[in-house]
Amino acid sequence: MVIVTEEETIKYSNIRLPSQLENVIPLSTSERLSSQVSTAIKGSKMTNKCLIGNDVVQTYDEKSYSYKLDDCYHVLSADCRPSVRPSVLGKVVDGKKYVKVYVKNS
Repeated sequence: MVIVTEEETIKYSNIRLPSQLENVIPLSTSERLSSQVSTAIKGSKMTNKCLIGNDVVQTYDEKSYSYKLDDCYHVLSADCRPSVRPSVLGKVVDGKKYVKVYVKNS
């Protein structure tokens, strides 16, 4: 690895990394860090969106499942960690889709 600054150039070699990082390193500055790490861990990219279609829900990890929404809010995605509680709820009323997104302190 080489780090170049205006003042100096530093070359690192034979850097020992924990075995858990074998599939994560090297990283690229052209792609988001979170995307690179999730790809290394999961083996596939994680998208930053979920989709609600006609009787189908596609999750953030691009898995699709049949699910019929009605006029009550349903939890489509949630993180139950105490420090972070984002959740996505959805419902369909007269063919119109409604989505609520909750984040910490909202």
